[in-house]
Amino acid sequence: SWALVVGINDYVNWPKLRFARADAEAVARMLTEKLGFPKDHVFTLYDRDANRQAILRILEDRFADSNMVRLEDRVFIYFSGHGDTRQDRGYLMPVDAEQGKGYSAMAISMQELKDLISPDRIQAKHVYVVTDACYSGMLFVAQKGAGVEKSHPRYIQEVTRRKARQGLTAGGKEPVSDSGRGGHSVFAACFLDAVDRGLADLNGDGFITAAEISGFLPEKVSNDLT
Repeated sequence: SWALVVGINDYVNWPKLRFARADAEAVARMLTEKLGFPKDHVFTLYDRDANRQAILRILEDRFADSNMVRLEDRVFIYFSGHGDTRQDRGYLMPVDAEQGKGYSAMAISMQELKDLISPDRIQAKHVYVVTDACYSGMLFVAQKGAGVEKSHPRYIQEVTRRKARQGLTAGGKEPVSDSGRGGHSVFAACFLDAVDRGLADLNGDGFITAAEISGFLPEKVSNDLT
């Protein structure tokens, strides 16, 4: 198990955010304390450390172009910060990205991230990307299911056997709320409820799948926002 967790409040050229760093720190703690990720396998970048070069260095040098991540491994990527769109392309904003210009050089496009997590780059069997940023849904314009019915008698064994690239985003092709509860953004609070508290185990089998998280969050987030 490997992870990259990014949380940025203290932007240089964008409005500062309230919850992004605390959200990312809580997710990193959950990975090591609850989900069994080795501490030295969880790479964290917060605020001024989360520039484009540093983010890509971990994705490329540690996860993609090295022998660290093997075929049977899983990789989890969490980004909490600003996102933007230009000419129908979505971007995640590192700490030093400028507003309205230099996106190709200073931001990370959804297409670039999508290419980086492909099986051609990262060998891991499973890659799960969670983004709490505006326009981050543009990473997954086309979605494909696992092709296994939940009624399958060996559903968990079957879906974990297959190679998968999955994602969860705070919004689609639109801005997302910066409101929060309990010191976290609404999205992050609900994600932590889903996984850390186990509330997304909708069928009570002791496993929480990406599909269950995706099924749990929309209504929960909507209720918290109203």
